[in-house]
Amino acid sequence: MSETIVSFFTHPYVMAVLAVAGGLLVFFLIKKFIKLALILILTLIVGLALYYGITTPGDYKEKMKGAVEKTKAQGGEIIKKGKDKIVEGGKKLTGDLGKKALEDKKKFLEGRSKAAESE
Repeated sequence: MSETIVSFFTHPYVMAVLAVAGGLLVFFLIKKFIKLALILILTLIVGLALYYGITTPGDYKEKMKGAVEKTKAQGGEIIKKGKDKIVEGGKKLTGDLGKKALEDKKKFLEGRSKAAESE
């Protein structure tokens, strides 16, 4: 019996299959540990940032009010720029469409007049 087991485990194909299976097992275990480590590192970074953000000298409420006001001001500027771009693009688009419509109308009328002449 032991000779059968020994010969089974010394066969090169069996060893190759066992090596691949072991490699896959190690790969998936390391992959899970890497994900866990990344989550822990991210949690630590966020925790430290919050801790130092709250414990720094100065009034926390004043800092937050300043940040909110700054964000509102910058957001308003960006919205204004975006609206201006949209209006500018719309004017250009409608102008181009108007020119194209006039050209098409002229071609249509010329075509009708040529068709009337040929009849």
